[in-house]
Amino acid sequence: MTGRILIAEAGGGRIALSLEQVAEVLEHTSSFPLPLAPPFLFRAISAKGGLTPVLDTGMFLGRHATSTPGRILVMAGDGVNLALHIDRVTDIVPADRVLGEKPSVGEPFAAVLVLPSGEAPLLLTGQLLRMLERSLAGN
Repeated sequence: MTGRILIAEAGGGRIALSLEQVAEVLEHTSSFPLPLAPPFLFRAISAKGGLTPVLDTGMFLGRHATSTPGRILVMAGDGVNLALHIDRVTDIVPADRVLGEKPSVGEPFAAVLVLPSGEAPLLLTGQLLRMLERSLAGN
């Protein structure tokens, strides 16, 4: 693993993301309700030149709802139009400080990273998007 890892809390648990997957971190921004959307897609923000849905990361992962106001992680990448609502960013760790990996705890995580500050499952944006698409399609 190369680069830097963003460590965050969402819904009472930790997650890790490659910092390359994050376009920006917003502290508080205006948002708009999404009528008829499931509870885990509760708002939209103006980002990346249009409306970007905001996923309550904790709720979607089967944890507690993410606290308000929390933080918004606008995801990076072509074709990725999603922001993650998290409780807070706790650290940014160089990849060479990852002490090891344990097997994944399931989709959308690649592995559980062993860090000096404890463990955090590594979230894969692509898997998260596929899970979200299946959920919205009712599968």
